[in-house]
This record gives sequence, C-alpha cells and structure tokens, in this order.
Amino acid sequence: MALSGAQRAQRCREKKNKNAELSEIMKQKDRKRKRLARLKMTLSEMTALRLRQKINLQKFRAKKQNASDCSTVQASSFSTKQTKSKALKKIMNVLPVNKKRQIELITKVAEDLKILKIQKKQERDYQALPTTVKNKVYEFYCRDDISYQAPGKTDSITIKENGLRKKMQKKYLLFTLRELYELFIQENPNAIISLSSFQDLRPDYILYKSSIPHNMCI
Repeated sequence: MALSGAQRAQRCREKKNKNAELSEIMKQKDRKRKRLARLKMTLSEMTALRLRQKINLQKFRAKKQNASDCSTVQASSFSTKQTKSKALKKIMNVLPVNKKRQIELITKVAEDLKILKIQKKQERDYQALPTTVKNKVYEFYCRDDISYQAPGKTDSITIKENGLRKKMQKKYLLFTLRELYELFIQENPNAIISLSSFQDLRPDYILYKSSIPHNMCI
C-alpha cells in the first residue's frame, strides 16, 4: 500500500533523528533555503508569511496548553458527579453567609487536614518587633520630609484603628519603599526589622508614591 505524503514526511523525519549529524546538516540547509526564499519575497508576501507563522504559533501554543491541562486532570474520588455535587452542597449549606468567615473556616479545615500549609513566620516576626521600633517606623512614615499631606478637602480616607473608624487626611510617600527602608536603617542602625515588616507597618492613610495624582503639585 502506497504511503501518503504525511506518512512519507514522518518516516523521513524519523530517519533524520536517528542520525544526529545528518539531522543538523539538513536543518542548516533548510534554514539557508528559507532565508534565501524570504529575501526574494515582496512586502505583501512577507506580510502573509508572518501572518501564517503567527497563526501556526497560536495553534501550537493552544495544543500544548490543552495537552498540559489534560495531563493535570485528576480522577475524582467520587463515583459520580451527582454524589460530589450533593456533598459540596451540604458543606455550603452549613457555612456562614459572610465571605470572610467562609474563607477563614475553609482555610482552617485545609490547614488541619494538612492540605494547605500556612506560612506564619512573617507574622511571628512582625509580632516580635519591639514597640519602640514600631513607634519609630510610624513616626518615620508621618514625617513631612517622608510623606506629603494632600491639601484637598476630598483627599481623605476612612481607616479602622483599634476597632474604631477614623477619618484621616491622605498622605503620599515622597520616595519608593526600598529607598525609605534604606534611609530608616541608616538613621536607626540598631533597629532590626525586615523590609516586609517595614512595609506592613505603613499607616493605611499614607499611600505609595505611585498613587500620587498627576494634577497634584508637590
């Protein structure tokens, strides 16, 4: 039985792959042939070629993504979809309506079942900071040479402090967080604090430099 064009091409590729040197020579010849062909193309032909290449690349990526998705699909431990749906519905019915409480409970269950590992190291480091260091960081953020207070009446923000809502005038940092951290360490060499903890101690009403409105003069 005669082979089709695709079968002959596949057999040819298999033979080339068996011989690495021959395969590399054929690739070099093919690249040279295509380069010469592109040099002879007109602008419209080159545009059409690039469009075909773009479409082929999109198809290849989509095919690769589908293959990856299929390989990651895991078999369900439930016998049917209906059984899984009923079990999920029972869980959802007993959860509170509040989304935050739902997340808290689900996270706790996942942690207890060792499905999810919660990183608590950063929280412990933050809580272990001395009060004097926390106060220094707060005062540092509030300094006029570190942050600029917005002048407008509407430039205010409501924050929650010690369980109470408080209205504060917005302030904008004059430097990047990294610059401020390095400046704070220079001024307080004895203070031991990480960049992440320094960032966490930023007051909510003091916004980043990138948040400064374009029409505001500083």
